[in-house]
Amino acid sequence: MLSRSILLGLVLASSAFAQQLALTELVLRADPSEVAIRPLDSIPIQALYYGKDGDQRVRLRLDGATFSLAAENTGLLSKPFRFQGQETEEFYEAPSQGLSSIIFGRASAQYVLQDAVVYTAPAEAGAYEIRASLNGIEASLQITVAANAPGLRPD
Repeated sequence: MLSRSILLGLVLASSAFAQQLALTELVLRADPSEVAIRPLDSIPIQALYYGKDGDQRVRLRLDGATFSLAAENTGLLSKPFRFQGQETEEFYEAPSQGLSSIIFGRASAQYVLQDAVVYTAPAEAGAYEIRASLNGIEASLQITVAANAPGLRPD
């Protein structure tokens, strides 16, 4: 049986060969999409990577964005992890891919990609900005922290 490190290497190599499109856009989205949370509450933030296939905008199977807060003492960010919520878009798959590239590409999307962080809000209400960047492409998302925001956890 293949060891985990060998499998990881195969998945990454397969993804690198299969994906030839350049990153043109980086988008941050909160899950749920409502970006108002209560003080000290947490919300997942996912980075979505896009490129161009001709004139069509397509979602790329990438990770590696650097997440940061726009100012100090405006909350906390977790270490990156694989997004656990519902994916709403399919990843781009080159038309000339073989079966092994498709299988390894899907495995990397499920097990290897680390495209999300958890933002934990500070105790003070206000509007706070989360930023991400990769290869010179930047994105930001504003989160509103308010005591009267809907709760994310079931009561």
